[in-house]
Amino acid sequence: MKQLQMKIGILVISAVLTACGGGSTSSSGGSFTPSVPNNGNTDVAPSPINQRPNTDLHKKAELDATLDIRKDLSGDGFEARTVALSSQERKQLETTVLPLTPNATDTSSEKWRTVDFVYDPQPDHSQPFNQGISKNPHAADFNKGAGRFAEHDVKGKYPYDLKELKDRALTDYDAEFLTKAEIIFNQLQTQDVHMRGKKVGTIAFVNQTYSSYMGFKAKRFQFTNWRGDRQEGTGHDMMASYVAIPTPSEKLETLKAKGKVTYEGRAIANKDAYGTAFNVAKISLIADLDKMTIKGKVTHRDDMLLFGQEKFFNPNCEGCGQYFTQEKDNITDPMGSAMRKRLSSEDFNARIASHKTKNIILAEAKIQVKDGVLSFHRKGDAIQFEYEDEQGSIVGGASIRTSEYGGVFAGPNGEEVVGHITSGDNYGTRMSFGASKKK
Repeated sequence: MKQLQMKIGILVISAVLTACGGGSTSSSGGSFTPSVPNNGNTDVAPSPINQRPNTDLHKKAELDATLDIRKDLSGDGFEARTVALSSQERKQLETTVLPLTPNATDTSSEKWRTVDFVYDPQPDHSQPFNQGISKNPHAADFNKGAGRFAEHDVKGKYPYDLKELKDRALTDYDAEFLTKAEIIFNQLQTQDVHMRGKKVGTIAFVNQTYSSYMGFKAKRFQFTNWRGDRQEGTGHDMMASYVAIPTPSEKLETLKAKGKVTYEGRAIANKDAYGTAFNVAKISLIADLDKMTIKGKVTHRDDMLLFGQEKFFNPNCEGCGQYFTQEKDNITDPMGSAMRKRLSSEDFNARIASHKTKNIILAEAKIQVKDGVLSFHRKGDAIQFEYEDEQGSIVGGASIRTSEYGGVFAGPNGEEVVGHITSGDNYGTRMSFGASKKK
């Protein structure tokens, strides 16, 4: 097992609960032991799941104004909490690194929260350091999803993409936006991206002490593809990313002594097909370091993670050919088994609305020791949810074959986790999430 050495200055971080990201604290000498949020047990009523939208989902207008994504998230048991640091303390925190070998090059000048998005056709949760979006090579990071943000000047060429260096250079994107922002647990902050003076997208993010997680959504645009057809440039996808100071695996035995640990936090997801609106869900995870497993639950959703699942009679019945449709006629094969059940537009949209707000279960995943850090990953049947028949009655539980989630433990003593969730083939819908130990 590779040994890690933690380079951390002598700091103290004081924490204060705040409803809107304000407040101040004082600091004094001591070891670097920041507090974690007091998440409590208070809950709020979930969003209604049977609401019927007034318009078709794909005909919604620009959604920029539909959600205040800097909304106060306090009062529901996951209070926003600001960590106040002096400029010197913050500098030390941002340049903290975890060299993976005793002779590693000193990279303390590289801020681990400085991020340049990169294109990777096969991002892999099982490789904590494979993404390279952080300027610091010893930071754990992950990035997946659509970064396109505007029609290219050359007709037929793929749209401008935030993950392409030459395209990113045309914008006002600031790679240090996370470093310059406050550390506020459980509260979204935002960074708009402009090109030629016009807003082209928004990055929504949460800064925890040892990690950050985020999502990018472009404003709605169209482009001409190579066939000469006009098509939508935005849709159900959201680019999801995280970056973290990973927990060294040498702390595993110490963590095992604590038994099961609960983490609570937030998950950022795409609220609707078009526009720059995000939803912020609640996530809870239970890590059993003795058994080396982790599992969780996501509630208070209003997002596109399950988009495409609303059409199935039984999501577990792969290849059955049984699904709901808005086509004119019901279709049954000669044996009477494969069929499409017609629903009205109102009923079909109601199913879409229902799937946007369903609670999801994160099935048990393995915690692994790899590259000297603690991470977790499950690929296949990772997301579970309840499904209904055409009358709206719950008739079973489903798991999505292509779903996946994973992430890393963050901080010198596993104070936080960050990660990514995807439903897989269903238009690449995804979430990024972060959570801290529950006191």
